[in-house]
Amino acid sequence: MTAPAYPVRLPLWKLAVQLGFPIRADVLVAFDHERQTFDALCADFDRKAPIRAEAASVAALQQALSEPFVKALAAALGKDPLMRPHLEVRLQLVAALPDLDACAHGHADEPSMMLPRCCSARRFSGDKAR
Repeated sequence: MTAPAYPVRLPLWKLAVQLGFPIRADVLVAFDHERQTFDALCADFDRKAPIRAEAASVAALQQALSEPFVKALAAALGKDPLMRPHLEVRLQLVAALPDLDACAHGHADEPSMMLPRCCSARRFSGDKAR
């Protein structure tokens, strides 16, 4: 039985590598009907500079993703870890890839107001309590 893979997008994934646990990167894949190619996007390592690739087949897409993943692991871990990381890549087919550039240029700099579950939004919107 193998240990479950720890997602790279979660905190402490570098510690999981040092402890010898396998890690997992989730890749979104969309098929472009006009160009007849598969487009891939993985923002697990760096949300500001996600890994992108495109290829004519899924096998070619996996090959195109292997080098960027090796570089991302080397950049994130710095020196060689004691145990070589085992990266599991999970491809997820989606209708369209999200536009991360639009999310980054939106209201990300503005703090969002988060309300506790017990509070009603009506209390904070200026309406008087009944």
